[in-house]
Amino acid sequence: MGRYDAENRLVAAGGVTYAYLADGNRVRKAGSGVVDTAYWYGPNGELLAESDLSSNIREEYVFFNGRRVARRTAATGAVVYYFSDHLGSASVITNAAGTIKDESDYYPFGRERIIVNSDPNLYKFTGKERDVETGLYNFGARYYHENGWFSRRMSSRAARWTPSAPTTPCPTRPCPTPTSAIHGR
Repeated sequence: MGRYDAENRLVAAGGVTYAYLADGNRVRKAGSGVVDTAYWYGPNGELLAESDLSSNIREEYVFFNGRRVARRTAATGAVVYYFSDHLGSASVITNAAGTIKDESDYYPFGRERIIVNSDPNLYKFTGKERDVETGLYNFGARYYHENGWFSRRMSSRAARWTPSAPTTPCPTRPCPTPTSAIHGR
C-alpha cells in the first residue's frame, strides 16, 4: 500500500509521491488524483502556505499561539476562520461574514462526524492534514488512522493490528479484538 524511505517516511502511496525536509516536515505532495502541492513552513514548524510546484501560492495560513486561526485563498482573496476544540481539531470554519462553511465533531480516535461540509479543509483532527489518498492523518513521525491505530509502515502487518492493540502485531498469540477485550474471549 505504501513505500517508505530509509528514514521510515511515506514516500509513495495511492499514486502519490511525497518529499520531506531533514526535520521530517513534508514539503511536496504530487501525483494522480491530488493537487500537486508544495508546503512552506515558519520558524516554529507551523505551515504558513501551500503552493503549486511552481511556487504560486494557493493557500496562506495564520497561526496564533500555535493554533491555525485563519486561511486565505490566494486566487479569490477569501478568508475563512478556524474555531478549534481543546485538541486543535477544526470544529467550525466560518467565512468573513460569520457563515459556517464547515462544522465537524470528532470521535475519540479522530473519526469525523460531519455536520456542515462546504469548505475544502484537509486539516481536521488535532489540526493535522488528512491525506485523501490514504485516509491517514499525517502526524509527522507517523501516520494515524481514525480507527485508532498508528502506522509507520502500511504493510500487510498493519492488517493484523487492531484498535485494542495498535502497536503490536501479536506474533506469538492471537491478537485481541475489540469484542474479546470487552467480553473476555
